[in-house]
Amino acid sequence: MDIIERECYITKEQDHYINNVIRGSSFPWFFTPSTTSYKYTSFNHTLVKRSFDKDTEGVAHSPHLNFFLDIFNYFCFQNNITCKRIYRAAVNNTSFMPEPYGDPHFDHEFPHSVFLLYLNTFSNGSTFIFSEDTELLYKTTPKKYNAVMFPGYEHAQGFCLPGENRIVCVITFI
Repeated sequence: MDIIERECYITKEQDHYINNVIRGSSFPWFFTPSTTSYKYTSFNHTLVKRSFDKDTEGVAHSPHLNFFLDIFNYFCFQNNITCKRIYRAAVNNTSFMPEPYGDPHFDHEFPHSVFLLYLNTFSNGSTFIFSEDTELLYKTTPKKYNAVMFPGYEHAQGFCLPGENRIVCVITFI
């Protein structure tokens, strides 16, 4: 699979759900300590608990999971991608940091692919994807309902401007 970036098809009903439920005042966000050496403030809503074994699917953890699976599955269908197993899924909410991006990292220590969907409008906040020799390979366009899918390359999240939040859905799979 190559890097695929395109606007994700979102229905009016899905748009309403994202704007009024996911980004609403009652959606449960949980403080998440950074998993990399660079420390930043992040809040997370786990949809599927992370699997640490390439042969085991992650465990469903949220009543909002099926909503995001519908979007993910349609994106896969449009791009002729087959998903055999989901390893992790979450909605992440991060805020401003002065650096252009956090620590480059891999989501898993085994082969996988990544789907990332931007759920709001903000400035900056691209996802930076790196080659095996740590050169910048690709920089996404952080635009509401823009999605990117890529093999499990090393990558890093960019940071939005002060006063903004970067809200994305991330699904890792094979």
